[in-house]
Amino acid sequence: MAEWTQFANKQRQKRIAERKRPARESVEAKDKIMVQRMSSEVTGKQQKYTRIRPREFVSFEFDEITFDNIVEACQKHFASQIDKDRSDGEVSNDQDEEEHGQETHKRYIQDMLKPGKVISKKSSTVISIYKFDFEHMQWSNVPVEAEFLVAEIPFTSGGFREAFKATSITDGLKEVTWVIKKYLKSALEIIKATQETEESHMKKSVQMHYLARNFASQLKEQIEKEHLMEFGPTFEYKKVFMGKTDSGEIVSIEEYIDSDFIKYINNNGQVCEKGTVCDKAQAFVHFTYEKSEGKLIVLDIQGAGYTLYDPEIASLDLLTEDGTYQFCPGNLSEIAIKKFFEKHQCKKYCKLLGLKLVPSEVKITWKDI
Repeated sequence: MAEWTQFANKQRQKRIAERKRPARESVEAKDKIMVQRMSSEVTGKQQKYTRIRPREFVSFEFDEITFDNIVEACQKHFASQIDKDRSDGEVSNDQDEEEHGQETHKRYIQDMLKPGKVISKKSSTVISIYKFDFEHMQWSNVPVEAEFLVAEIPFTSGGFREAFKATSITDGLKEVTWVIKKYLKSALEIIKATQETEESHMKKSVQMHYLARNFASQLKEQIEKEHLMEFGPTFEYKKVFMGKTDSGEIVSIEEYIDSDFIKYINNNGQVCEKGTVCDKAQAFVHFTYEKSEGKLIVLDIQGAGYTLYDPEIASLDLLTEDGTYQFCPGNLSEIAIKKFFEKHQCKKYCKLLGLKLVPSEVKITWKDI
């Protein structure tokens, strides 16, 4: 502390000395100023002003350096260059901009004339969209039909599905870029082996998504209700829908998130990252275990920042009463639950939420950070 005070006093004395020092006149600075000539309009994708020729020394005959004086000096110096550029067309950004404007106008006129002839039809996919109502645990019986322009090549692929970007020309869906996810052939074989159909598996996937979404909403509500401002931003899941294409293929439809994908926690309970968001992800998983009274946890915590998607559920009971799998084949049941809690250390976010419930065979550990 003493060293800091000594340094601060030294800097203060230095500033006082600078203010008292008489201003030095610089003949060079008074006679000349260095100027970089720039284009009069912004250009390019980044909309920036571009440089014209190298920097130059400009004669400066004024006693004071003011904006008006600098402008007048530059006008005198560059007047001949600008006239020459305009006449020769050597460096004429203004001319380029004018030509660009003319081209844009021509394209506009051409677009105006397009409706005068039959527009060739682009290949599109009609999808019947089914919605799941989590509050009433009910699927819609009457689908909404929408038309999508789906990319031919997937932009990413997972263990079960590949994802295609898509846009829609249907009212209400035009403003958003969408993701259409389709099953891989290898995934269809796994689904068949578990005595499921494409449709039943997709319905479970969507239902599972809305269960995770509900947990995320409960977490947000608790943070707001208890004024846990120290927790900061928390997670969300966007809406997702099941779709059936006009060819009968079962797909999912969700909003495209333009950001880097990060997997925080795997479906086997293994933590994949470090840092604040990952600590919150672990607290979220612990939160889902406590809210379900130890019956399940949400895993496969992944997405872009705080926007998550494609969750998996690990449930205490792997099979339902009729012998079918609970949730989806990614449900690793007790194995995943135990593995998560064996490595999990409750940090400040678990403490803020007051989380205490853990599997009986696991001893809770706390870590101060």
